[in-house]
Amino acid sequence: MKRSSLWLTSQASMGIVQWIGVAIILAPLILQRTSSGLLVGQVMLILGLTGLVAPLLGAIADRYLLHRQLHLSAMLCHCVALFILIFVNQTHWHYWFVALCIGLGSNLLLILNPTFAIRLNQEAKEKANALRLLFQFQMVGVVVAGVAMGVVHLFSLSTNMQLAVLLALDIGCLTITLLHPPQSIPSSPESTESNVSSNDAMARKSSRTLWFGFVLCVLLSMFVGSNMVEMGPVIIAQAFGVDLSHSSFGMAAAALITFVALAPAGKWMEKHGGHMLWLGTVFINTFVGVSIWFMFGNDVLALFPLSLILISIINGAWNDISIASFADEISPFGPATSQGYMAAAVSVGFSIGTYIVGYQLDHQDIEGVMAFLAISGIGVLVAAGIVMSMYHYGNTAVRNQSKAPMP
Repeated sequence: MKRSSLWLTSQASMGIVQWIGVAIILAPLILQRTSSGLLVGQVMLILGLTGLVAPLLGAIADRYLLHRQLHLSAMLCHCVALFILIFVNQTHWHYWFVALCIGLGSNLLLILNPTFAIRLNQEAKEKANALRLLFQFQMVGVVVAGVAMGVVHLFSLSTNMQLAVLLALDIGCLTITLLHPPQSIPSSPESTESNVSSNDAMARKSSRTLWFGFVLCVLLSMFVGSNMVEMGPVIIAQAFGVDLSHSSFGMAAAALITFVALAPAGKWMEKHGGHMLWLGTVFINTFVGVSIWFMFGNDVLALFPLSLILISIINGAWNDISIASFADEISPFGPATSQGYMAAAVSVGFSIGTYIVGYQLDHQDIEGVMAFLAISGIGVLVAAGIVMSMYHYGNTAVRNQSKAPMP
């Protein structure tokens, strides 16, 4: 990898802070220090709501060309959050501030890193490779942080020591990014368009219906994807009686498999385009949702429902690179603003989907959870079919127009 691409290391911060810090450490830490389940809910709510400002953050970066400055701010937000967690005890507003820092930092990275990966490369192959490397670095962050947390836990070291290790890893990512920052994004959004004619690009970007239909599909797809990743162990335990704990070693193993699985996905996207890879992730989401509905109430091996969690984790990474690519192609907005809409759709879909499933689990409505996953999978597949029809119709219209004789 070129030295000029070392800024991709910044995405590892997402794996360190979001996948390990939030998913494994944050909630138990708050309960241990404050004994407040309500505070845990408030923190998770703040994390989700920060996604609502993602389009605004992207628009600010595009309008004032602050991509690099906000990128650095995102890394600092993650480091500040981990540093405060080491020293905070029972003061609630400190945890609210930590959630705000993590939410802003994560959303800025989800906005700006795909923007850099796409806009700093000219050819479709280079863009696909950059997106693949970007999310592979995220998986590297998960693997390194997960193994480190597992080792710290084996030696029965304190939670503060775990946080200190995560902070050290995150500072390492920040240092590399400071030494090898991404290049500046050209001021003109169209300056890096390639492989499509200017008329083609203008026609695609003129359809806001296509764009917002795609945003809605991304939001709906989270109803299955986010629930199977974040709530999967709880769903499997209650529906099939299989106990699956959220261990850091298990998270690291899943991330390692996902790292490998990103390579063929990048090749597929390079050859067929981001829209086809995204459509493939929608089919997989539908398969997962319908499959777990069929399995429920039947005598199946524990391996089958457990495998759906791993499939969802891998599919989530494929979804990340595909929606970034497809969004940049069809969006009527600037590059960072487009990725901001994607971050908002993911965040809102995550919040709504997990709330619905959490409510059903709280009322012991396991059958309702299964039905919700199946209906969501089928619904987003239908919606994606409509979006793809609009996309191909627009392409056909552009081709016909280009063949028409000039007056």
